Amino acid sequence: MLVGRFNEIIGSMKYPTLYCNAENFIERAKSLKLEISSVPTLGGIMVWQKGATLGNKDGAGHVAIVERIDSANQIYTSESSYGGTKFYNSTRTNSNGRWGIGAGYTFRGCIVNPAIGKVTAKTDTNSKFKVGQTYTTQVILAVREKAGKNNDRIPYEKLTANAKANAYADGPNKGYLKEGTRVTCYEVKNVGNDIWIRIPSGWVAGYYQGKTYVK
Repeated sequence: MLVGRFNEIIGSMKYPTLYCNAENFIERAKSLKLEISSVPTLGGIMVWQKGATLGNKDGAGHVAIVERIDSANQIYTSESSYGGTKFYNSTRTNSNGRWGIGAGYTFRGCIVNPAIGKVTAKTDTNSKFKVGQTYTTQVILAVREKAGKNNDRIPYEKLTANAKANAYADGPNKGYLKEGTRVTCYEVKNVGNDIWIRIPSGWVAGYYQGKTYVK
């Protein structure tokens, strides 16, 4: 389930071979040239080791997808348990240094999702929009390469599959999201008095010239 969710965020089954014993995900990810973070990153796979070795004789470990980052010490995850609950969500805090998991486990790191990049709690710098939260576009919005009205729009063909389902091409293959499109905030950036949010396909205006464009 976790590998499927990781690839779902990307928009295609790009890493089908990532699956292995949970605690060995780090080594498998490195072999696939994926980045490893020492802290949870949005859309990434958190990895825990069970026991003293990386062999499954003392436990196979545990993994979880970071669905939302509430703060530097609290996250919201999607998970599954081998031989147990197939799918569940957890709010995890880092009060015990292991992100809420039981004794005998060690947090090894988080595999960065390449569709999002390394987005951690520090990138959520504005209280109006929150990293990991989902919003709805209130107007037709252009998807841009960078934060800022004057940056180039991303071609329709380069939008993610999910975005294409809620977009249309305009002019020379430029992509716009339709009003009412659901978007997830991966990063927040202030440009002057305006606020831009990063979604999987690029940047959209969240708050522009005194008006809220997504909420």
